[in-house]
Amino acid sequence: MDAFVEAMKKPIRSPTPVSCETLTFDAKRTCWYCGAGAMQALPPAFDRQTAVICRTCGFIQLRENDPREENRVPPVVNRKPFANIALQASRNAQYLRIVAQHVDMQAVRSCIDIGCDQGMLSDIIHAYYPAIRNFGIDPNPDAIAYGRQMYPQINLETAALEDYDPKGAKFDLILLTGGFYRIKKPMDALARLHGWLNDDGILVVILNISLDDASRAMRPGINCMEDLFRGGGSRLLLNLDLFKEMVAPYFEIRHFAWHTNVSYWSDRKSPFFILKKKSKANIRECRGAFRPAHNYYEDNKARYLNYVYRQSLQYLIKAVNGTVKSAAIAGLSPEAQIVADLLLEAGIAVDHFMHPLAHRHKTYQYRRIPVTFVDYDRLKEKVDALFIADIENAVGYFNMIKTTYFELQTYPVYVAQPAGESGIDRLFFTYENRTFLHQPLLFERILSF
Repeated sequence: MDAFVEAMKKPIRSPTPVSCETLTFDAKRTCWYCGAGAMQALPPAFDRQTAVICRTCGFIQLRENDPREENRVPPVVNRKPFANIALQASRNAQYLRIVAQHVDMQAVRSCIDIGCDQGMLSDIIHAYYPAIRNFGIDPNPDAIAYGRQMYPQINLETAALEDYDPKGAKFDLILLTGGFYRIKKPMDALARLHGWLNDDGILVVILNISLDDASRAMRPGINCMEDLFRGGGSRLLLNLDLFKEMVAPYFEIRHFAWHTNVSYWSDRKSPFFILKKKSKANIRECRGAFRPAHNYYEDNKARYLNYVYRQSLQYLIKAVNGTVKSAAIAGLSPEAQIVADLLLEAGIAVDHFMHPLAHRHKTYQYRRIPVTFVDYDRLKEKVDALFIADIENAVGYFNMIKTTYFELQTYPVYVAQPAGESGIDRLFFTYENRTFLHQPLLFERILSF
């Protein structure tokens, strides 16, 4: 306890963010979406790649730092096509169920799965609808070789969307169930897909990365901003409104919804689009100079920079599960302020900050929330739960409850901890003279001390 008391006597710790103020990017390279040469680098800066946003349209991409690498085929995630067969089967069967609810599969005569991996989805379609001719392409030659052995009835070919030649073939149904975010020039790709479809043909797109809802679209294993794109070799980060504008010249939206993605944990959802081909493409301007109706620059930049914060909010909401209406916060650290913001945004009133030596911090002010001593009676009368939000001194607070404030052992106590392994050293980053969360905060209720 002495070390804890000494820690409490120290001045309030200031955040020690990772600086992202010196990022640079070659502004001469153009946006993959609108063709403008107005690219701005975003944090973090990778060794080989940089996340950039177009100041003209707001499109966010992952670009190679070396322009000579720009045309390199993106890495393929699935190096072991034989892995997770059961999980892939469940996922693909779920995709087919959703499609069949909105598409007359009996009328479909030809289907191509783009980014098909080893071709399991096509095999499932063949099992239920044997009259459909199924094709599949994937840039991973190992996956295609494996698929040809497993599913000889499926026409499989090693190719990426950008370089595949259907040799004049047309399809009634095109499936793009996870690879859209790796496409280098999505407007060109949409034009190609439009041309490959028969009249009234259907394109199915599932977006695995989206800015719109961190709780549903955040990839598992995202512990900090560096992981945001790296999980899966992503090249695009999409705003759903911007995506809808991208497809509008070529397709009308027949169905859109968030569906559970069984590839990941049970509450992970992905945006699912079923798009019907327009009889005539309606390009308002020539390709390479296309502009969305709205500039998403400010919106998307703010969503990107606050992406991890939004995920922390969802972790908090899930942890309390509607049982907490008011709370107190133990600690006066920078992360305590973040926890206060999260609680208030979740609709949970913050009654006070709690500190064992509150008299040393009489002038502390944050959002007009008072600082008090440890007071069990006040906790019991005014709040539903206590949140320990001092990562550096969390063990000291645990020991204080175990050895001194026994009553708190039966009280709802939650602890906030960073999701990553680097602790408080990389909890924050600064960009454009503002401080943001670098790693999401996890919230867990302490059931025993």
